[in-house]
Amino acid sequence: VSVIKGVCRNIDLENSLALIKNAVLSYDKNKPASNVRRKEDINASIEKIFKDLGIIGVSGSNELTKVICEVYQIKRQDPYAEYQLQDIYERVLEKEDSGEKLNLKSFEQRIRRAIQKAFQTIAELGMVDCDNDLFVEYATLLFDFNQIRQQMRHIKNPEESPGKINIKKFVEGIIAKLRYS
Repeated sequence: VSVIKGVCRNIDLENSLALIKNAVLSYDKNKPASNVRRKEDINASIEKIFKDLGIIGVSGSNELTKVICEVYQIKRQDPYAEYQLQDIYERVLEKEDSGEKLNLKSFEQRIRRAIQKAFQTIAELGMVDCDNDLFVEYATLLFDFNQIRQQMRHIKNPEESPGKINIKKFVEGIIAKLRYS
């Protein structure tokens, strides 16, 4: 009798294990569809941020979106992963490969100009109203605040040196906003 109970228990355990295995396998099959949906959500969120920054449709904004998505994927797998922007640029250019050979320098320059435009917009918002919600939200998240202040001084007095942007801080700031909003 105890042998039969043991066999029944083993059969129940095997059935439970098979049920769990099937649930896990079916979850993995559904995962790619949710990743596609998630990518659409990320692109929509980036588009909203770019709209707030005044760079939607600006030359370089599409390239910047691709770079942010690429870094986001890296950070999603390992939040502490280190990366070089040059490597990300090359990876994005390889994926794009639309027949024409795109220059890495011009790719980077378009991104830099788009970020510079956002930097200028935030500095101008800060000049007009330092309590502006967009200024408060993005000035320290995407840029070094000392550099924003320097840019504001430059806007007031063009003889002052302009502020400088940090592309990596900008990208990391947008990723932080995507993660926690």
